[in-house]
Amino acid sequence: MTRDAGIEEKYPIEWNTDEALTACVINGDKELLRRAIGNLITNSQTHNPDGCTISVCARKSDTEYKITVEDNGVGVTDEKLEKLRTTPHYMMSDSGTTEPRNGLGLLIVGQIVYAHKGTMSFDHKKQGGFSVTISFPIPKDSQIQ
Repeated sequence: MTRDAGIEEKYPIEWNTDEALTACVINGDKELLRRAIGNLITNSQTHNPDGCTISVCARKSDTEYKITVEDNGVGVTDEKLEKLRTTPHYMMSDSGTTEPRNGLGLLIVGQIVYAHKGTMSFDHKKQGGFSVTISFPIPKDSQIQ
């Protein structure tokens, strides 16, 4: 891959959602929810400068919608993954200074998700890489399948 490769070539995005799921109705602010997904995609791009494939998947259970954004990039160490899972405002500095550099995008995603009564979880992708799942309760008055 050349340094001049377009973002679409360097970071292809796959949409992996059951065709039967035609909509995810979430009570909330459309722009904030769009920003949350965008931040997760940007996070994959930022932490994989050599490129990676990004997958976005939406699923529905009886009680919630789950949106997973994952990549097949470099992933995170077990230690960083544990910090993400256990520290509510985890941010780290790449430069060793006190200025936070990594984690702000995930912090913003978490704030958006929690404001919409959702949850967020982090994991290693099975084939390597990083995975974030955000879950939102299905509104009780939602009739869309």
